[in-house]
Amino acid sequence: MDLINKDFPQLYPNVFGTENVSLLLYSLIKCYRPQKLLEIGAGYSTLFIAQALKDIKYEIENTTKVIPVPPEYVEERYNPYLEVIENEEKMKEDLKKIKDNLDNLNLSKFVNINKQDIYSYNFDKEYDFIWVDFGSGAEYLDFFEKFEKILAKGGIIIFHSTLSNLYGRLFELELKL
Repeated sequence: MDLINKDFPQLYPNVFGTENVSLLLYSLIKCYRPQKLLEIGAGYSTLFIAQALKDIKYEIENTTKVIPVPPEYVEERYNPYLEVIENEEKMKEDLKKIKDNLDNLNLSKFVNINKQDIYSYNFDKEYDFIWVDFGSGAEYLDFFEKFEKILAKGGIIIFHSTLSNLYGRLFELELKL
Protein backbone atom coordinates (compact mmCIF):
# COMPACT_ATOMS: atom_id res chain seq x y z
CA MET A 1 0.00 0.00 0.00
CA ASP A 2 1.28 3.46 -0.89
CA LEU A 3 0.67 6.34 1.50
CA ILE A 4 -0.60 8.77 -1.09
CA ASN A 5 -2.81 7.04 -3.63
CA LYS A 6 -6.46 6.76 -4.56
CA ASP A 7 -7.16 3.89 -2.11
CA PHE A 8 -5.61 5.19 1.08
CA PRO A 9 -7.97 8.13 1.76
CA GLN A 10 -10.85 5.64 1.76
CA LEU A 11 -9.40 4.15 4.94
CA TYR A 12 -9.58 7.56 6.58
CA PRO A 13 -12.50 9.52 5.17
CA ASN A 14 -12.36 13.26 4.65
CA VAL A 15 -13.04 14.56 8.15
CA PHE A 16 -12.24 18.07 9.35
CA GLY A 17 -9.72 18.63 6.54
CA THR A 18 -7.29 16.15 8.06
CA GLU A 19 -6.33 14.83 4.64
CA ASN A 20 -5.10 18.33 3.71
CA VAL A 21 -3.43 19.08 7.03
CA SER A 22 -1.58 15.75 6.86
CA LEU A 23 0.00 16.75 3.55
CA LEU A 24 0.91 20.14 5.01
CA LEU A 25 2.59 18.47 8.01
CA TYR A 26 4.43 16.11 5.67
CA SER A 27 5.77 19.08 3.67
CA LEU A 28 6.73 21.12 6.74
CA ILE A 29 8.62 18.20 8.23
CA LYS A 30 10.40 17.51 4.94
CA CYS A 31 11.58 21.15 4.86
CA TYR A 32 12.44 21.53 8.54
CA ARG A 33 13.92 18.04 9.11
CA PRO A 34 13.27 17.74 12.84
CA GLN A 35 14.72 14.78 14.75
CA LYS A 36 12.50 14.67 17.83
CA LEU A 37 8.80 14.99 17.15
CA LEU A 38 5.79 14.81 19.43
CA GLU A 39 2.21 14.19 18.37
CA ILE A 40 -0.63 14.54 20.84
CA GLY A 41 -3.41 12.30 19.54
CA ALA A 42 -2.74 9.55 16.99
CA GLY A 43 -4.55 9.65 13.68
CA TYR A 44 -4.32 9.91 9.93
CA SER A 45 -1.55 12.49 10.30
CA THR A 46 0.65 10.03 12.24
CA LEU A 47 1.25 8.10 9.03
CA PHE A 48 2.21 11.20 7.05
CA ILE A 49 4.60 12.39 9.76
CA ALA A 50 6.28 8.98 9.89
CA GLN A 51 6.46 8.86 6.08
CA ALA A 52 8.18 12.25 6.04
CA LEU A 53 10.80 10.98 8.52
CA LYS A 54 11.40 7.86 6.45
CA ASP A 55 11.71 9.90 3.24
CA ILE A 56 14.13 12.40 4.80
CA LYS A 57 16.32 9.61 6.18
CA TYR A 58 16.37 7.90 2.78
CA GLU A 59 17.25 11.13 0.97
CA ILE A 60 20.08 11.98 3.38
CA GLU A 61 21.60 8.51 3.27
CA ASN A 62 21.42 8.24 -0.50
CA THR A 63 22.52 11.79 -1.28
CA THR A 64 25.70 11.43 0.75
CA LYS A 65 26.53 8.27 -1.21
CA VAL A 66 26.19 10.03 -4.57
CA ILE A 67 27.33 13.58 -3.80
CA PRO A 68 30.42 14.16 -1.67
CA VAL A 69 29.16 16.03 1.39
CA PRO A 70 31.60 17.67 3.83
CA PRO A 71 31.67 15.71 7.12
CA GLU A 72 30.58 18.73 9.19
CA TYR A 73 27.18 18.49 7.52
CA VAL A 74 26.66 14.83 8.39
CA GLU A 75 28.53 14.42 11.67
CA GLU A 76 25.32 13.79 13.52
CA ARG A 77 23.34 10.94 12.00
CA TYR A 78 19.71 11.61 11.28
CA ASN A 79 17.79 9.21 13.50
CA PRO A 80 14.37 10.79 13.86
CA TYR A 81 11.52 9.53 15.93
CA LEU A 82 7.92 10.47 16.51
CA GLU A 83 6.57 10.09 20.00
CA VAL A 84 2.78 9.83 20.04
CA ILE A 85 0.67 10.25 23.17
CA GLU A 86 -2.74 8.62 22.83
CA ASN A 87 -5.41 7.54 25.28
CA GLU A 88 -6.02 3.99 24.08
CA GLU A 89 -9.42 3.66 25.72
CA LYS A 90 -10.98 6.24 23.43
CA MET A 91 -9.12 5.16 20.28
CA LYS A 92 -8.75 1.38 20.57
CA GLU A 93 -10.04 0.45 17.08
CA ASP A 94 -8.46 3.45 15.33
CA LEU A 95 -5.15 2.84 17.09
CA LYS A 96 -5.08 -0.75 15.83
CA LYS A 97 -5.71 0.48 12.28
CA ILE A 98 -2.96 3.09 12.63
CA LYS A 99 -0.47 0.51 13.94
CA ASP A 100 -1.38 -1.93 11.15
CA ASN A 101 -0.83 0.76 8.54
CA LEU A 102 2.47 1.81 10.12
CA ASP A 103 3.58 -1.83 9.86
CA ASN A 104 2.31 -2.22 6.26
CA LEU A 105 4.15 0.94 5.20
CA ASN A 106 7.38 0.01 7.05
CA LEU A 107 7.06 3.10 9.23
CA SER A 108 6.81 1.52 12.69
CA LYS A 109 10.50 2.01 13.48
CA PHE A 110 9.99 5.79 13.39
CA VAL A 111 7.05 5.85 15.81
CA ASN A 112 6.67 5.18 19.52
CA ILE A 113 3.04 5.21 20.66
CA ASN A 114 2.54 5.87 24.36
CA LYS A 115 -0.88 4.73 25.49
CA GLN A 116 -1.41 7.28 28.20
CA ASP A 117 -3.62 10.17 29.07
CA ILE A 118 -2.07 13.49 28.09
CA TYR A 119 -2.92 15.01 31.44
CA SER A 120 -0.83 12.46 33.37
CA TYR A 121 2.08 12.07 30.93
CA ASN A 122 5.51 13.14 32.24
CA PHE A 123 7.37 15.12 29.58
CA ASP A 124 11.09 14.88 30.30
CA LYS A 125 12.73 15.98 27.05
CA GLU A 126 12.55 18.66 24.39
CA TYR A 127 11.06 18.28 20.94
CA ASP A 128 11.87 20.00 17.66
CA PHE A 129 8.34 19.66 16.32
CA ILE A 130 5.07 19.34 18.22
CA TRP A 131 1.74 18.56 16.55
CA VAL A 132 -1.24 18.94 18.89
CA ASP A 133 -4.00 16.92 17.25
CA PHE A 134 -6.14 16.80 20.37
CA GLY A 135 -8.44 18.99 22.38
CA SER A 136 -10.29 22.13 21.55
CA GLY A 137 -9.50 25.80 21.65
CA ALA A 138 -10.78 25.96 25.20
CA GLU A 139 -7.79 23.83 26.31
CA TYR A 140 -5.23 25.27 23.91
CA LEU A 141 -3.88 28.02 26.14
CA ASP A 142 -3.09 25.48 28.89
CA PHE A 143 -1.60 23.13 26.30
CA PHE A 144 0.50 25.91 24.79
CA GLU A 145 1.95 26.85 28.17
CA LYS A 146 2.72 23.18 28.87
CA PHE A 147 4.23 22.37 25.47
CA GLU A 148 6.15 25.61 25.06
CA LYS A 149 8.35 24.44 27.95
CA ILE A 150 9.38 21.29 26.07
CA LEU A 151 9.77 22.92 22.65
CA ALA A 152 13.42 23.11 21.59
CA LYS A 153 14.80 26.51 20.66
CA GLY A 154 13.77 27.22 17.08
CA GLY A 155 11.17 24.43 17.24
CA ILE A 156 7.71 24.40 15.70
CA ILE A 157 4.41 23.80 17.48
CA ILE A 158 1.15 23.42 15.55
CA PHE A 159 -2.40 23.10 16.87
CA HIS A 160 -5.21 21.53 14.90
CA SER A 161 -8.52 23.28 14.19
CA THR A 162 -7.42 26.78 15.13
CA LEU A 163 -9.25 28.30 12.18
CA SER A 164 -12.26 25.99 11.94
CA ASN A 165 -13.92 26.58 15.31
CA LEU A 166 -14.71 29.47 17.61
CA TYR A 167 -12.47 28.35 20.48
CA GLY A 168 -9.56 27.84 18.11
CA ARG A 169 -9.94 31.38 16.82
CA LEU A 170 -10.14 32.73 20.37
CA PHE A 171 -6.90 30.87 21.20
CA GLU A 172 -5.25 32.40 18.15
CA LEU A 173 -6.37 35.88 19.22
CA GLU A 174 -5.10 35.27 22.76
CA LEU A 175 -1.65 34.38 21.40
CA LYS A 176 -1.58 37.54 19.34
CA LEU A 177 -2.37 39.61 22.43
